[in-house]
Amino acid sequence: MTDSFNLCSRMDDAEGKCLSCGAPLPAGREEQRKFTGGQMGILVLSDGTQASKDLYTNAIEAVKCVGKEIRCEETLDNEIIESYHIRKYPALIINGSIVSQGIVSSVEDIINEIEYMY
Repeated sequence: MTDSFNLCSRMDDAEGKCLSCGAPLPAGREEQRKFTGGQMGILVLSDGTQASKDLYTNAIEAVKCVGKEIRCEETLDNEIIESYHIRKYPALIINGSIVSQGIVSSVEDIINEIEYMY
């Protein structure tokens, strides 16, 4: 699993840290698993701006286009957001992995990420 900025691209769940940089994996990964009930899930970490709303809208549209049952949610919860250690809003999380941050990913880009992770 990788993210757009190559942050923590080699992850080892058993060790609980990134194999590339040694950083701890976000606590939010376990929360994401609970949130999705084991199914694929998309989470938009939001600061309430229009960019965050646009990313969430694009994520919903991507899920519709893919045609699979994927849970999609936006959160403003600081505890969840802080667990991912993101640097910029909005951030797109798919199955607990940071896919992008600081940009509004297009519907096509989100579809590609979903298909890659499915």
